Amino acid sequence: HGDAGQLAQVLRNLADNAATHASSAVRLTVAPSPDGHTAVLEVADDGPGVPPAERDRIFGRFVRLDPSRDRDSGGVGLGLAIVHQLVAAHHGSVDVDEAPGGGALFRVVLPTEPNRSPSAPRDATGG
Repeated sequence: HGDAGQLAQVLRNLADNAATHASSAVRLTVAPSPDGHTAVLEVADDGPGVPPAERDRIFGRFVRLDPSRDRDSGGVGLGLAIVHQLVAAHHGSVDVDEAPGGGALFRVVLPTEPNRSPSAPRDATGG
């Protein structure tokens, strides 16, 4: 459940980022978590990856890790900040790790049901 346009923007930003940094391959996967309460989107590339010390910082505004990239060739460093903001608005999380075989692996975890207040009662139909 969520805003289709915003979730499409998350996917587009992550896919564009991966394509920009990939050496030759980008892999996208979407699957339910084993418990079925969340959906997991992974976007992996085989590029240089994100150094561990930079993994939290890259979700900030105007952050670009490659100083040689300028606005003409790269962008202003807002794509991952937008991803972080949109995922948070959907009560999810996003992180980055090393992809199997090297490169970056971005993982978005989103709830599969609309969020409810912890004190909200459920009716007999589960709603």
